[in-house]
Amino acid sequence: MPHSSGMTIKDSLKWGHEQLLLSSSSARLDAELLLAHALGQPVTFLLAHDEHSIGWWALWRYRRMIAKRKEGMPVAYLVGHKEFYFLDFEVNRHVLVPRPDTERLVEAAIERLCELQNPILLDVGTGSGCIAISALKNIPELTAIATDISRDALCAARRNARRHGVADRIEFIHSDLLERV
Repeated sequence: MPHSSGMTIKDSLKWGHEQLLLSSSSARLDAELLLAHALGQPVTFLLAHDEHSIGWWALWRYRRMIAKRKEGMPVAYLVGHKEFYFLDFEVNRHVLVPRPDTERLVEAAIERLCELQNPILLDVGTGSGCIAISALKNIPELTAIATDISRDALCAARRNARRHGVADRIEFIHSDLLERV
């Protein structure tokens, strides 16, 4: 059993929030997400166990993530995933963090693609694959081609496609824009 640091969840959240106040517009949420990740628990655990003492290892990890967040690293990179269009996507430094604005693009694409017979989606600069994969999850007859110049990004997108059960309907191509399509 890890030795206790003497810090409670409540104390740690307060400290993290204070540390991030000047560098993040979502300081409280960031502190919660990072502490939950450091503890390997859902955020709801923090609320239900705010007097629970944190082990020294989890506190060390939390403090490191808070420091990186203060330097501007996105929370999604620190925790390794981001929800997008009701799905959880692996993200890392090789891909852009999916943005809520992009969900509107996916909604519009799904609406238009549903009007077509045997539609094929071309996702140029796929990154994590969130656009193509979200569309594939919502349109059973859809197939997709996803390109990216980064092999590392394509690896993340492939893992996300497998994770969400659409790998058999998407072709990944290492390409600078449309060069190899």
